[in-house]
Amino acid sequence: MKKSLTFRLWSIGKAFEQRGHEVFSVEWSKEFENIDLYEDISRVTAEDILKLFGKPDVICCIQPPLSGDLPADRRRPGNGLQGI
Repeated sequence: MKKSLTFRLWSIGKAFEQRGHEVFSVEWSKEFENIDLYEDISRVTAEDILKLFGKPDVICCIQPPLSGDLPADRRRPGNGLQGI
C-alpha cells in the first residue's frame, strides 16, 4: 500500500485515501480530530517521519502565507532550505 503524509490537507488526504493510499496527518493544533501526530511541523524531522510512519511515497504540505519570518521559508538564511 502506498503511504502519504499530509500537513493541513484534509481534502487532498481524503482523495489519496480514496485511491488506496494509507494517509497520515500532522497538525500542531489539537482543535482538529483524527490527527496522527500533533506537532509543529518545523520541529518534525525526516527521522521522526520514518520512525513514526515509515517511508512515505508522497508528502504534501500547506503552510500559511510566507511573511518572511517563518522557519520553513526557503529564502530565509541559515535554515538549510535554500536551493530546494
